[in-house]
Amino acid sequence: MASSFLDRSSLASEGFMILPGFLDQQAIAAALRITHAVRRNARIPPDAQRLQPLTQYLVGEQLAELLRVMDFDRLRERFRTLVAPDAEIDMGLLGVLIAPRRRTYVLPWHRDIRDNAKGGDWASWYAQMNNLHFFNQFHVALYDDASFWTVPGSHIREDTLAERRLFPKRPILVDFIERDLNPWYDGADKFAPRGFVERIVQRLERLYYAELGGRPRGAMRLRNARVLEQSIAYCRSMPEAVNVQLRPGDVLVYRNSAWHTAIYRADAERTTVFSNISTPASYAWGRAHLARSKNLGAAAQWFEPASFRANPGTLPPSSLPITTE
Repeated sequence: MASSFLDRSSLASEGFMILPGFLDQQAIAAALRITHAVRRNARIPPDAQRLQPLTQYLVGEQLAELLRVMDFDRLRERFRTLVAPDAEIDMGLLGVLIAPRRRTYVLPWHRDIRDNAKGGDWASWYAQMNNLHFFNQFHVALYDDASFWTVPGSHIREDTLAERRLFPKRPILVDFIERDLNPWYDGADKFAPRGFVERIVQRLERLYYAELGGRPRGAMRLRNARVLEQSIAYCRSMPEAVNVQLRPGDVLVYRNSAWHTAIYRADAERTTVFSNISTPASYAWGRAHLARSKNLGAAAQWFEPASFRANPGTLPPSSLPITTE
């Protein structure tokens, strides 16, 4: 797959590309040493799937060492040739994607900001959806990573009829709002303990999984295998979906305005450094528009079919040209 997605045109047309072998084995080993130490020392729930922002856990010389061994200066220059001459790595969002220690789960298919920033300025989001200076992210894999799924080309078009049928209710709830929807949002540690017994159970689980490095036991392994099978079927249910597979040292660059999702597996090691690729224009847009992303009801109302019929001008054309400014 990687050989088909090596140039800037694939980022614009397909919505993602891969820079294979960006880091060598020595750099990978050094980055793993640092990130493993961070995870050991971080006070996070067993089923957490990220450490973010990384600046909360690494400061000063430790952070500088990670950026040096991962060659962020060279990475930034690559992004400036791919995205925009003034592109920057958003250090405020820098994080590490990790494997949950206990439970496997999958996120819903979604488009970033549109579906997980409640009540956003949808007309403005659609206006910038196909602008290559906006809505870019990157992953740097330090282990094999086949977690990510996307729909090529979806970043430059409106949802298809098939996609609307899959997700008739909007916005799509991504941020672990529905705790009991199986297999999505699975993991009680995403929520505050509801009583004394639950607090004790969580502390014992943390001791077993996080402090002692315990792995899922028999019943949980069976549950995870079943959920993994369901999760893969769910990912494949999206028309034209592809699974992006990274080798250690590969860099994935993708448009987060495209449909995408990820499976978080408790049985597969994962350490993938990630953040946004931002520009002055995208920073300014975020300051102006994300502040409005407060009202869930407003987002749901905007997506009502009646609203589309009443305001047809609010919908973009089904096929949009690529723009870079």
